Amino acid sequence: MRTLKLFKVIIINIALLFVASCALKVSTYVETAKNNNTDTPTPTSTTTLNFYMAGIYVDGSPSYWINDQRISCDNIPGSYLPNPPMLAVDSTGDMFMIFDDAESSNAGICINRTYNELLPPSGEVGNSVSTLNGIAEENGEIYIVGSVYRSQIDCVGTFHSDMNFGCAAIWKSSTSYTAEYVPIDTGVLPNVDYVYPTSIYLDNGHVYISANIYNHNGSWDVGYWLDGVFYKQTSLFSGIPNISSTSIYLYQIKTYNGSVYESGLYTTTDKKMHFFYIKDGVISIVDNVPNTTSGTITGLNIVNDVVYMAINTYNASWIPSSFLIIGTQVTTLLPKDSTYYTYAYGLNVDSNGVAYVVGSITSKTDYSSLGAIWRTDADPVFYNGVSYFSSLILK
Repeated sequence: MRTLKLFKVIIINIALLFVASCALKVSTYVETAKNNNTDTPTPTSTTTLNFYMAGIYVDGSPSYWINDQRISCDNIPGSYLPNPPMLAVDSTGDMFMIFDDAESSNAGICINRTYNELLPPSGEVGNSVSTLNGIAEENGEIYIVGSVYRSQIDCVGTFHSDMNFGCAAIWKSSTSYTAEYVPIDTGVLPNVDYVYPTSIYLDNGHVYISANIYNHNGSWDVGYWLDGVFYKQTSLFSGIPNISSTSIYLYQIKTYNGSVYESGLYTTTDKKMHFFYIKDGVISIVDNVPNTTSGTITGLNIVNDVVYMAINTYNASWIPSSFLIIGTQVTTLLPKDSTYYTYAYGLNVDSNGVAYVVGSITSKTDYSSLGAIWRTDADPVFYNGVSYFSSLILK
């Protein structure tokens, strides 16, 4: 019997994967003094840009930064954040940060300093927001996508007395963040048990949502919605030897110059993990990442038709490493020294092709963390007033 417990286990496993070659310049440790307002120096760019970053402050609270100014969000309930905060910024500079609390089933959005709870669709007993997985902005409109635990009613509205489900939901600022379920076409997805949306992207009024889908019969599908129509892409992988469809995961979706790009990974029966991106249905595999037991992709960007991806990996001993992929080149993201692990959480690229990866380094001894920014044109910088940065927007 498929139960809510099974759904939670799978979601938690995916979340754990989330948090878990040529090197950039040798890293230099920069420790900044804490004071009343500024815990990070102003990052610099090769273009005139503002840096908007979301992350976790040293006291554990979700926060965001405009260059060197930290802004906290007031009256946030709960304290446990399974997913790093995600950020959107509109043309006026207003900031929108989403995060969720697995223990209390709270999920919310901070609009500048003000916290607002995000609720599941109303009128159904026993539902709660599971995770928030993506936020995007276009022309002042904010879209959020996430997953909702749905008690006894599946994703097409059929009642089941002894089952629970996970369904994709979307929240929009134009409807005061009233949740709506993402539609399921039973002709394309006839056996959906739960949907795990992974990202959302807006392009000229079109809405793209990538997703991994677990079915009643134990099979696994991947694909994306475009304006409510689902495009299943599981069959793209049918020609790859020694692959199981249940080992394929999609992470981010974006468009560039009219093409649709997706990032993902799959594992073959020899236990080797393969990172890839898809452009308009054509898979490109990046196979020069050091051999890894598990991993995740935390960022995707495309500039001048070059694909950038930020990834985290674990080896057989569960030692983490982080990398930046540019095309087929794999670059190691270095900590300040060998006493730290690295974690990449977000990626952005400016118009000159300079890539910025935000994340953290974590001590191997006491597990304390420092916020980190790596870039392709300068040394990385580490911040003692930040546990980690998780999202970066350049404007």
